[in-house]
Amino acid sequence: MTHNRIYFHYAFLLITCLLGIMYTSVNFYPDLPILEIKNVQTGQAASDEELRTILDTSSTKGKVHTSSDGSHRVLSFNSIDQQMLAKDEINQVHGERFVASPNLQANHPQWLRYLGAAPMKLGLDLRGGVHLTLNVDVENSPKDTKKLHLETIKQIQGMGIDYDKATAEKNGLLLSFSSEDQAQKAEVKLAESKHFKTKLNQNSIEVQVDSQASKGRQDYIMQRTLESIHRRVNELGLSEAIVQRQGATQINIDLPGIQDMQRAKDIIGNTATLSFHLVSSFNPNSPKAPSDFLLNDEDGRPMWLEQNSVLTGDAITHAIATHQDGKPLIQIQLNGGAAEASFYNTTLENKGKNLAIVYQETVTHPISKKRTVNRRVISAPSILNALRGSFVIQGIQSNAEAETLALLLRSGSLAAPIDIVHETTVGPSLGEDNIQKGVFSIGMGF
Repeated sequence: MTHNRIYFHYAFLLITCLLGIMYTSVNFYPDLPILEIKNVQTGQAASDEELRTILDTSSTKGKVHTSSDGSHRVLSFNSIDQQMLAKDEINQVHGERFVASPNLQANHPQWLRYLGAAPMKLGLDLRGGVHLTLNVDVENSPKDTKKLHLETIKQIQGMGIDYDKATAEKNGLLLSFSSEDQAQKAEVKLAESKHFKTKLNQNSIEVQVDSQASKGRQDYIMQRTLESIHRRVNELGLSEAIVQRQGATQINIDLPGIQDMQRAKDIIGNTATLSFHLVSSFNPNSPKAPSDFLLNDEDGRPMWLEQNSVLTGDAITHAIATHQDGKPLIQIQLNGGAAEASFYNTTLENKGKNLAIVYQETVTHPISKKRTVNRRVISAPSILNALRGSFVIQGIQSNAEAETLALLLRSGSLAAPIDIVHETTVGPSLGEDNIQKGVFSIGMGF
């Protein structure tokens, strides 16, 4: 009986050791350099036949491989040098049909995956990569400023204050009254509220939100920005990245094993978005309303657009870059909420008019750091039928622009402009040294 118990203990220890070795062994398989090839016409991953055609018609030395999740096929390479050379060649030779994106994929055997074994996610110290510190420019958040102004006006109207005009300013609102007496009475009511700071100037009042409300606004902007950056990082396939808030207005990002760093920075900090505006006039000398603004389309044709947008990029839940007759376009899917219903009603009521699709981007001057908003009309088609649910955007200049814009629309626009204030490249030397010491310790233990 005693011998059987001893044998059972030995068997248990042996099985435990074997399981430990088996589940640890996945970490000894090096990552496989791969290229994910996407067909720009369909927006889907290239098929097995298309990948073999690419290999046959180029000097690329790669193999067709299954992606780690088994959902599509990729090209694998023996080294990162081969991978990067192949990426440049494919994008140059086959750029009209395909786009290649570099990545690293776990390379452990399939039978280990069936058992649920997966390699450890390595951080910057073990795998190397880039650490970014972003500063969020909360004061220049166009979305939240408009939202804050609307909420402030609602609160003022709820207090029974009757003003003639409300003008949005950088630091708050300017309320105008018909007389100085009315302005003084309104200032007394506003002073009773703890939510506002006021400054009386004859027949007008400057209204600012107090510091507590400003902090709530700041937290809201930071949360929105964090969510957008998380989605953008995931869209880039950087599933092991760490995104977290630091302090009041900064965000830290760790990107282990990053390969295409410039594209990652371009996507993470890109402020581009779309908005849709009705065209009020094509005569450059006669706007229909004082608030209309003048832009030119891609052909240089001037047009006056209504200030209030019919639809913004925030209402778009899905966007895919594709092709039609060799020209890039984006397939759009709306979120089905109130924005979609409003868009449908507006296009229904304005059949025959032109709807301008405006590309908007906030650009920062490299020296003065002054921010300017650049806007251009992608296209201004005539509204033939009421639009709802899904539609197509044409007039994109290039495949790369269509891909980037579709990614940004899927992940959501940034709530505020951001700046990369610190960038550090971290090598894996410290981690490699620790791993070697760990392996040596395990060997000594046995």
